[in-house]
Amino acid sequence: FPVTITGCPLLKTILNPDGDTYMYTFSRILDVQTVQIEVNVSGLRSLSFYNQTGLLDGSMPFQPFGPTPAKNAYLMVGSAELFTKRLTGLSFHLNWNNLPESAGGFSEYFEGYNLGLDNDSFEVRLSALSNRSFNPADVGAQPSYRLFESDGPSGKLHNGTRVSVDELPVLQLEPDYRMNQLPEYTNDTRSGYFRLMLDKPFAGLGHADYYRLFSLAMISHKQPGFLSRLFGIGKNKPPVLPREPFVPVLNNVRVDYSAKTILNLTPSKSGEDDQRANEKIYTLHPFGYQEIFSQGSSATGFLFPDFEHDAYLFLGLNEIMP
Repeated sequence: FPVTITGCPLLKTILNPDGDTYMYTFSRILDVQTVQIEVNVSGLRSLSFYNQTGLLDGSMPFQPFGPTPAKNAYLMVGSAELFTKRLTGLSFHLNWNNLPESAGGFSEYFEGYNLGLDNDSFEVRLSALSNRSFNPADVGAQPSYRLFESDGPSGKLHNGTRVSVDELPVLQLEPDYRMNQLPEYTNDTRSGYFRLMLDKPFAGLGHADYYRLFSLAMISHKQPGFLSRLFGIGKNKPPVLPREPFVPVLNNVRVDYSAKTILNLTPSKSGEDDQRANEKIYTLHPFGYQEIFSQGSSATGFLFPDFEHDAYLFLGLNEIMP
């Protein structure tokens, strides 16, 4: 039956034959105008990940922005499921592996860098690949989110970050109904990927400054007063040795989303439906099935077949026995 015809998930509803009321008598004359379907999904895990180094293995902890993350480093999250529906809500859940555990968070971790970094200094921008381009194209128009959650700028860091996308229309998502499975990411990929790009801080996560600051701190420890004479700093005490640059590692990423579609079975409103969508409605009856809605067009407004007569049994005989 239709499972092999549509290649899509099906929702089946059946009139209760054991009910107190024989529902078919009433249902067969109901002229349905619209059918609205809403879904809410939590913890979607079938995702693919790419960054500037290539394809990532999401089944184990991975570095989302590469081994030396800097401004404009990115993580792409791919899912065919998310790009074949009309999304009405979207959230990314990032579960971190290696955040600093000290009460001071990143303020304490980057103390030796003198860059004024704290828990709120790290931000990412979100865009979506649709119709072969990442939208919005203007980086300044892309919504931004804090990369880490904490008890405050200098408080303890949380192991999880929730990126709730409240600006879905800005991403200009266009469902790709031809996508049966997520394609490998190339320059010619049409859609299927969200991109989280590291936007702040401009200095990255310490990789550009570490060796210089470490060398100066070591010299100052070996030769007290060196930095004071050379730069006029460190007069009272030698600078703090900088910790190694931070490389964030994710344990996993989960996605929550909601989606909605409305099917108009009234012929006068058929133009409001997306004719590209592979949305169908069938009626089942003892004599087979009938497709009553497809490609934004309705054959009838009745969800149940109307049998004009009670019941008949026809017997066909090749010859009549004497």
